[in-house]
Amino acid sequence: MVRGVYDYSPSAPSRFPWPDSGDPTIMPCFYFINQEILRGFGSDTGSVRLAELLLNAGQPGNAETEYVLEGDGGYRGVGYLSAETHLWLPGSAAWDPTQWEPEA
Repeated sequence: MVRGVYDYSPSAPSRFPWPDSGDPTIMPCFYFINQEILRGFGSDTGSVRLAELLLNAGQPGNAETEYVLEGDGGYRGVGYLSAETHLWLPGSAAWDPTQWEPEA
C-alpha cells in the first residue's frame, strides 16, 4: 500500500530552511529520551522535510554551512516540544575538525 509519494528536486536551502511555515505539525521533531537516546523525527511530512534538507545540504555546490531549526519563539523549523537543532557542516564557524575528522 502506497501511503504517499514525494518528488525530490535539489534546491539551495537557506540557514533557516522553513521560516514561513505556519503549521508546526509538519516540522521535524527531535525528542531526547535521555542523554544518549534521541527519538525522531515527527510526522511523515516532518521526516520528509528533514530528509530533503539533508539531501540539499549535501549537494556539491551548496555554499550554506549551518542550518538552524528553532522552535516557536524563533524562525521555526521544529515541531511542538522538540529540541531546537543546529546542523553544522565543514567550513562553518562552529565546525571543530578535531571532533569529526580522522587523525592523519
